[in-house]
Amino acid sequence: LSLVLNGLNDFYQFKFHFKTGHELLINRFMSTYIFTELFIHKCYDEALESLSSSSPRLLEVGGNTGMFSLRTKLLFPNARILSYEPEPTNYRVFNDLIQSNRLNDIELRQEALGASNGKIHLNINKKNLGGHSIVDNFGGASIEVALSSFNELIIQEKPFDLIKLDCEGAEEQILLGLEPMVAKKIKKIIFESAVPEKRLQMIHSKLKALGYTIKSSRGLFIASR
Repeated sequence: LSLVLNGLNDFYQFKFHFKTGHELLINRFMSTYIFTELFIHKCYDEALESLSSSSPRLLEVGGNTGMFSLRTKLLFPNARILSYEPEPTNYRVFNDLIQSNRLNDIELRQEALGASNGKIHLNINKKNLGGHSIVDNFGGASIEVALSSFNELIIQEKPFDLIKLDCEGAEEQILLGLEPMVAKKIKKIIFESAVPEKRLQMIHSKLKALGYTIKSSRGLFIASR
């Protein structure tokens, strides 16, 4: 990839050009950290490269600005991705990424996923565009967003080869609420968790009881059936 850097009045804009012809525009400081995680440290590549299908089906809970979907498409051009991102600005940037790169087979929904259906307050993290949460409260602004049930979604959909959970604290309620009939439709789950060790062990125990084996990978956990 190559890098174009424009600076004007202390405002910097990065545009990465990939050999595949894809482009990624970064104009927010925190996005550089996310880019580094996905494209330099390749934190999701072990899970992605373990997929057996050349056209895997993925669910992304916490789409942010679309970098995971772009990384997936670079590795698997025929991947089919369903992504949920409730925050309006992130949703718009993600949608622009899809359109500008003409990415096919990505469905983006402006909703949160959790334990139930309805509405919920999304707490806005002003310092981190990837840190908005329906669980953690930052003592500032919040917005009301649509909420869909994770279990009901999986029941309604075809099986997924991989589910990526990066939803700032909601991973715990989703994984602990995972039903056996739902787990049968999910081959792999990759997730992060910042919960205390005792609660993390509860998550691992639940997944193991559902038939998953768990390994750590570059600061994340991969659960496989």
